[in-house]
Amino acid sequence: MKICTSFTYHQRVARVLDYICDHVDGPLSVDVLAKEAYFSPYHFHRIFRAIAGETLGDVIQRIRLEYGARQIRYGVHDMAIVAQGSGYESTEAFSRAFRRGFGMPPGAYRKCKSHPSFQGSLGRILFDPEAMKTELLPSTEENNMQINITTKPAVKYAYMTHKGPYTEISGVFDELIEWGLTQGIDPSQCQVFSLSYDSPRHTPAEELRSDACVAIPENLQNSIQETNDIKITTLKAQRYAVHTHKGPYHELSEVYGKMLAGWASSSQEQIEDKPFVEIYDNDCRVLPESEWLTDLCIPIKANG
Repeated sequence: MKICTSFTYHQRVARVLDYICDHVDGPLSVDVLAKEAYFSPYHFHRIFRAIAGETLGDVIQRIRLEYGARQIRYGVHDMAIVAQGSGYESTEAFSRAFRRGFGMPPGAYRKCKSHPSFQGSLGRILFDPEAMKTELLPSTEENNMQINITTKPAVKYAYMTHKGPYTEISGVFDELIEWGLTQGIDPSQCQVFSLSYDSPRHTPAEELRSDACVAIPENLQNSIQETNDIKITTLKAQRYAVHTHKGPYHELSEVYGKMLAGWASSSQEQIEDKPFVEIYDNDCRVLPESEWLTDLCIPIKANG
C-alpha cells in the first residue's frame, strides 16, 4: 500500500467521497471506504470527521437523500425504486430520513414548485446531486499549529483501564497514583499519561476506552507487582506528531480535531494504528486549569 504516501489526507478523503457518489445505492461499510482511501479503519472516523467537517454517517445519508430527491424531481414516482436506488432497504426508512433532511415527506416534496434544500449539516463538502459530484473544501482550521515530530523512547508503566467519558478518568488516576505512592512511585517525578483508543465524536461516551498510566522508575521496575486492577506493560519506542496544549482537559478533543484537519490534512505522514497518547506535563491538582500543559501525541509511522 505504498501508493498512500503519494496522497495527502485531504486527497484521500476526496477519494472516499467519489466512491460514495459512485456507489450510492450499495453497501458502504467502513472497511470498504477506509480501504478505498488507503486508510485503516482504526482512526478512519476521526480523520474523516476532522477533514470533511461532517461524520461519515452524516455524509452518506446526505448524499443518498439528495440523490433520492433528484430522482423525485425527475419524475420517479415509485418510492420503492427511489428508496432502493438511494441505498435504503425500505420506503419507510427512506421516508423518515427524507423528512428529517428536507423538512417534509417525499410526496409533499414532489408537489413543491420550489424544492427546499437539504437542511442538515454541510461541513466542508459541496455536493452537486445533478452531476453526482462532490468538492471537498480546504480546512479553515489553523495550519500553523506548532507540531513537533519526535521519537519517544520506550517506557515501562503501570496502568488502570477506564471505560466511559474521557473527562471522567480523573478518579482512575487518583486511585492509580495512590497505589503508586505506596510503591515508592512519586508522580511529580515520573511521567503521567493516558492512552485513548476511540474517537469521542463517533463512539458513545459510555463506550470510550482509555488507560490511566504512570511510568515506573528504573530502580523499581523489578520489584513492583501487578494487582487485579493495575497492570504493568511497556509502551514501545514510537514516532509521534506532538502538539503541546495549554488549557483545560475538556478542550483536548477539539485540539485533536484541529491537528488532524490542519497539520494532518496536508501532511504525508502516515498515522499508525495505535492509541493517541496524552502526556500531562504539570500537576493539575495544584495549578489552575488555564495553566495545565498537555502533550497531544499522534502516533505516526517511521520514515522509510
